[in-house]
Amino acid sequence: MNKNKGFTLVELIGIVIVLGVLVIIGIPSLIKTMKVNQNREYEVFEKNLFLAAETYVSDHIEEIDELKVVGGTYYVFTSYLLEEKLIKQKNLYNPKTKRNLTDNAAIKVTVSEDSSYEYELTKYDPPVYANGTIVYFNPVTNSICTNYSNANSNDEVKTGCLRWYIFNDTKTANTLNLLLDHNTTSYYRPIDYISTACAKETVANKFKAALLRDAESWNEDVKSTVRMLTYNDVLIIVGHPEYNSVRSYYFDNFPYNSSASNCTKNSTSGCKYGWLYDRTSGKHATVSTIDCTDYGCNNMAEGIVNPSEKSIHEVDIKINSITGQELNGYWIDYYYCHQNNTTYTVYAYIVHYTGSISAWAVDTSYLRYGLRPVISISKTDYTNSLPS
Repeated sequence: MNKNKGFTLVELIGIVIVLGVLVIIGIPSLIKTMKVNQNREYEVFEKNLFLAAETYVSDHIEEIDELKVVGGTYYVFTSYLLEEKLIKQKNLYNPKTKRNLTDNAAIKVTVSEDSSYEYELTKYDPPVYANGTIVYFNPVTNSICTNYSNANSNDEVKTGCLRWYIFNDTKTANTLNLLLDHNTTSYYRPIDYISTACAKETVANKFKAALLRDAESWNEDVKSTVRMLTYNDVLIIVGHPEYNSVRSYYFDNFPYNSSASNCTKNSTSGCKYGWLYDRTSGKHATVSTIDCTDYGCNNMAEGIVNPSEKSIHEVDIKINSITGQELNGYWIDYYYCHQNNTTYTVYAYIVHYTGSISAWAVDTSYLRYGLRPVISISKTDYTNSLPS
């Protein structure tokens, strides 16, 4: 009778030793192979993001002032790449961390000495500046400044170290929106547009031309960003970007009661949105009826308010004879038409010195609304200019 012969204990020990030696020799090689493969996957992952960022920069280079100088940096957030369909969601999976990139992931683009671009995957955690944060900025020199004086906030002042307010900043913003604290033109009313057709575009172009005229001495890069505050800007400021009904309302009671404000006389200087209608009220040369104690002295334009020489032909010629009609606010960028038989009236919205927003026909006599510019500056440059 034959019996199956098994392994002896010595043979088993020998096999285990051989297997152990093979494992000891093979594991580092296996780990190395896995690491090489992982690095290759990461290189492909990173390259895809850089190529997408390169396309994004190419498509938007005219708008990206930060990349027009050597050493300039710009952050292309992955959310930008997703929005423009330059990458897919699966492209955010990091093979090294085995996780998707976080929301603050961005490709940092830097202009090198030879004017080429360098790309780096990084995280960007910029500060988010609160609405109404004050910035002192000189639009002529295109730089942050420190030599501000109260006189620089007088109506019609267009040069020097001016005071601006940040609004609607976000974590992913590369630029800061700045609203000037006073009107560069005290009183403005577009004229000579055809009333037999809806002339929204004509009126809008007149407003834009007048605003650019005020900024004629400013740095070209700054001037290219000049615009008016928009209705949507205001909706975001008051915390209701989803609101789809265009109407009049008070900022501090939006949108529940259009005829009353939670922010009343003698208290506007401390109101939540006081900065938005700061210096919208001011005395005309022949009038002295408005006392800043009525609506908060922080919201009173300093000194006498007069139309500039370049805009006086666009202002109602009877302005000096109208008792009690002083500077009441500034125009914002929202227009609509109302038809009465064959005549069209163009309406535009204004920010009023009482802390409200409302619409007026732009050809109405005795309008007391001016022009107040909005500009954009580099968020990185501003943040880097702050004391550490």
